[in-house]
Amino acid sequence: MPKSIPERWLEYKPYGTVISGTKILPFKVPLKEAVSNNLEPEKRFTTSVLLQAFPRLKCIIDLTNTSRYYDEKEFINSGVKYEKIMVRGREVPSMDVVNRFFKTMDDFTSACGEDDIVGVHCTHGVNRSGYLICRYLVQQLGWELENCLKAFETARGYPIDRKIYINALQKVPREKIDTSKISVDSRGTAGSEAANSRRVMRVSFKYPGGSPYTMGPPGFGATRRGFAKDGPFSPAHFGYAGPPPGFRPMPPPPGMPPVPPPPVPPPMYGPRPFRYGPPPRPAMRPPPPRPGFPIPGFPPPPPPPPPPCPSRTPAGILPHAPPARLPPPKMPPPPPPQSAPTRPILFKRLQPQKRKSHLRNGILTSARNPVDLMRQTNSQTSRILPKLMKEQDFTVDTFEENLLAVSSQSNRRSAKGRYNQTK
Repeated sequence: MPKSIPERWLEYKPYGTVISGTKILPFKVPLKEAVSNNLEPEKRFTTSVLLQAFPRLKCIIDLTNTSRYYDEKEFINSGVKYEKIMVRGREVPSMDVVNRFFKTMDDFTSACGEDDIVGVHCTHGVNRSGYLICRYLVQQLGWELENCLKAFETARGYPIDRKIYINALQKVPREKIDTSKISVDSRGTAGSEAANSRRVMRVSFKYPGGSPYTMGPPGFGATRRGFAKDGPFSPAHFGYAGPPPGFRPMPPPPGMPPVPPPPVPPPMYGPRPFRYGPPPRPAMRPPPPRPGFPIPGFPPPPPPPPPPCPSRTPAGILPHAPPARLPPPKMPPPPPPQSAPTRPILFKRLQPQKRKSHLRNGILTSARNPVDLMRQTNSQTSRILPKLMKEQDFTVDTFEENLLAVSSQSNRRSAKGRYNQTK
């Protein structure tokens, strides 16, 4: 079953007959054309089917708690008056719902024709519809409860099956309600004129000069919704606007003191008075001086401050900035490594030693051939030096000592050879 079809809706027939002795027709809720087209032809029930079956139907009272089943314009466009009363299921309707239902029924019966009928429906047209119809017959028309239940069951084809409604009908008072004193507001809430006036008086007492809900003084034509009869944007909507133009108060009778006019309430909108007096005014600042025009009443302006001293710091460096780090002092370059003495130096060191050796040995031929002596010494030193350099430690002191020892040995050998040659 589609979701748009109410539960157990197919178990009840669409409508029955008009209750005998009345103009009331109970029926179940019709559905939209799009929903009914999914059903079998004999189970379809729409607003057009109802209007074709009862062409004299002039008023509809909808008691369902929703508006999703059909569009009310389908009845209104056909010239049928539509009245919506939200009623919850499986509970006894409140007194506001009962008053509004009675008001709608009395207004229809007082203005309808002889053959016009009014239709009442809830979801199934049995429990809520049966309770309100039977209560109207008992309390407003004076029927007996048993006769009401039988007449409803005969016309609708089904009895009221919930005990909660039958028990409530047994406690219905017999006093008739005067529906002429019941006013129905736009929200669908009904109430008597006295109850509405007491409600307005109670709210107006809390807010002198008019209530924010009524927007006007009591008795000015305010309704329960709070709008005056002149409209929501009339002067009475924002408070008491005073007497109308051309109104003249009645003069007091002779011998009576004049009646003072009523106090005018403060406006609802505007600046609020200060609780502890107006705030102190701020000190007035003198205008800026003009050259050559002194201002009377104000002291002369103070002289301008002296210009700041020029900073001796270089541009781009703040005076409070830490000094820049200086580069470390330049260290003298390390001395070059000492190299081995060259041959001239070696010759200079060896020459006096050779001369002394020649003198000690008593050889005087050294001065005769200096070139041969130099060649012979160089050849001997070149042979001996590589071996000694590998074995000895090449420090400055040991190097000189080794050279001297080598030169002395070579001199001794050369002198011995020459001595042998002379012999």
